[in-house]
Amino acid sequence: MSHLSDPAHWRNPPVPESWWQSIRDETPAFDPRLTPTAYMGAIVECFRHAPGVRRSAHPTVSFAAVGPHRDTIVDDHALDGAMGEASPLARLYDLDARVLLLGVGHANNTSLHLAEARAEPDGPWGTEGSPVLVDGERRWVTYTSHDGDASDFEACGAAFAASAPRAERTGPVGAATT
Repeated sequence: MSHLSDPAHWRNPPVPESWWQSIRDETPAFDPRLTPTAYMGAIVECFRHAPGVRRSAHPTVSFAAVGPHRDTIVDDHALDGAMGEASPLARLYDLDARVLLLGVGHANNTSLHLAEARAEPDGPWGTEGSPVLVDGERRWVTYTSHDGDASDFEACGAAFAASAPRAERTGPVGAATT
């Protein structure tokens, strides 16, 4: 995740409408190597700097990966519908990947956004905007995004654990419950 979103949608804190265009015009373009993550924590920020890690090119919901399937996971991350079929989440699903929730519960389980997009392929959809590089030139682009609602993710995770008790395991990693 990054802060490179349309200021018209900002709520924490909101900014005056008179600032929106200046922010759109002046915010540096997303750069997978340089743009910091937001609200993801120290582990994610450290991981994306590790040797061999690549980050997808999506300006608001990028993913980082390392290992033999790295390029398959992060390449071709579409701007539109960035948590759906053209996302790293879908590639992870195709690879039969597992999800590790390190110190957080299902309320923070980003993989559930793929399930949400698949359950509601026709929306709800919204419009987002971000500064990106197009052919080496900084541009403000707009794209569609699934207006997801993570408010039920904790309940979905609990239902999954109850229905498939062997599919979910809980244990410690350092001081964190995983």
